[in-house]
Amino acid sequence: MAAQDEQQPPLHILFFPFLAPGHLIPIADMAALFAARGVRCTILTTPVNAAIIRSAVDHANDAFAGPAFAQAVQLLREPFEQFLIHNHHDAVVTGSYFH
Repeated sequence: MAAQDEQQPPLHILFFPFLAPGHLIPIADMAALFAARGVRCTILTTPVNAAIIRSAVDHANDAFAGPAFAQAVQLLREPFEQFLIHNHHDAVVTGSYFH
């Protein structure tokens, strides 16, 4: 049984945080916890938000443009669906807005 487990690829979880900056760091922290236990983690976000995650911003900026922001989130639906079609993940963790 142990030899069989060693041949299994590592679990791969996709994290897709809600795009508001206050959601990015908690998702990155959660991904780090999984990664520390050998899980392969991918965080899918925009280039601008990736920079926020990389710099480990201490305080989230809640300034987003209401309806325009919601419309921008909707524009990500098709690219996200295409990403899921072309990439295999064992689990997907999203922000509350995406269910």
